Amino acid sequence: MDSFVALDVETANESVSSICAIGVALFDGGVLTDQHYTLVDPGPDASFTNSWLHSITETDVLGAPSFEDAMEDVLAFIAGRPVVTHSGFDRSAIDAACFELGREMPQLEWLDTVLIGRRAWPELRGGIGHGLRPLCSFLGIDQGEHHHALQDAIACGHILTAASLHLGLGLAELAELARQPITPQVKLKKIAGSGVGPLAAHSIVFTGALSLARKHAAELAAKAGATVLPNVGKNVTLLVVGEADIAAPSSSKHLKALAMIADGHGLRIIGEAEFVALCGA
Repeated sequence: MDSFVALDVETANESVSSICAIGVALFDGGVLTDQHYTLVDPGPDASFTNSWLHSITETDVLGAPSFEDAMEDVLAFIAGRPVVTHSGFDRSAIDAACFELGREMPQLEWLDTVLIGRRAWPELRGGIGHGLRPLCSFLGIDQGEHHHALQDAIACGHILTAASLHLGLGLAELAELARQPITPQVKLKKIAGSGVGPLAAHSIVFTGALSLARKHAAELAAKAGATVLPNVGKNVTLLVVGEADIAAPSSSKHLKALAMIADGHGLRIIGEAEFVALCGA
C-alpha cells in the first residue's frame, strides 16, 4: 500500500474552527512509521467547553502554537501525501479554521474511513455502526485513549490498512469505492425518549451520512431522553447531520431545517460528533 497520513483534530468548544490539538500519523506499506502531535492555541477568547471530552484545558495550550503556525508543521509532515480522517469532521474543522484566517484550504487528497468502512463491512450497519470506537473494537485495533488526536489518528490509519487488506484494494481504488452509492438506510419511525437525560428537552431528526448506524444513533438519542422523529417539522429542536454534510447541505431535511431557521424557528443543526458528545457517549 502507498504511504498516507492519518489525521485527527480536537476542538475546544462547539465551534468547528476552535482546533486545540492536531495529531498526524504516517503509514507506509500499511505500517506506522512516523507521527506528530501538537496542542494548538485557539485564541484568547476561546472557551473550553469540550474539556470534559478530551481533557485539554486553557492552561494546557498556554504557549502552544497558533493554528496557522501549527498547520505549517502539519503540512510539512504530510508532504503532499493523501490524508485520511474518520468522518468529514476533521477536514471541516481545518477548512473552517483556514477560512477564519483568510487562507486557502490546503489542496490535499482526502479519504474518509467512515465511507470506506461502510463499504468494507456493510454487515455493521444496523448494528454497532462505523464509528471509530466500534470499528476498532470489531477489527481488534487498540485505539488507546479515545479523543486524543494522535491516538485517534493512528487508529484511523489502522482502519484504512485493515480495509485495504480486507478488500485487496489500494488507496486509489479505496477512494473510488468510497464514492460509490450504497443501499439507503431504513427510514426511522418515531421513537419516544425516556424523558430523562441530557437531551430530555429535545426532539431529534437524523440526516446525511452518519458513521453510526441510524438505528444505533436513534437508540443513543432516546436513551439520553430525546424523542426521535422521522422528518423535520415544527416540533424538531435538533437536526443531526453527517460531518461531511455540515458545510454542503444537500438532503431535503437539511435544506428544510435551514429554511425554518431563517424563518425564526428554534431549531439547531449539529454534527454527529457534537451529538455523541451531548449524549455523553
